[in-house]
Amino acid sequence: MSVDYYFACGKCMQCIQVAQDGLSGFTFYSCEPSCMQELGEFLGEHALCSSVLFLTEHQVEDMDEREWRALRRSAGQSS
Repeated sequence: MSVDYYFACGKCMQCIQVAQDGLSGFTFYSCEPSCMQELGEFLGEHALCSSVLFLTEHQVEDMDEREWRALRRSAGQSS
């Protein structure tokens, strides 16, 4: 069973998913450009809140989640 991880602002009750831990190990979504862009904006918006925490999915159930979408490469596109 995997567990999702979020940066969350307890003051504003908002969060963004940034990592996952599962059978293949812990993965921080640093290679997902759309996640990192949204995370940068999220941290900028909540920098003065002084209550941004790294929490599990079970700790953010009552928060509004900021969405981001992974960019998928087409089958013929090289890296």
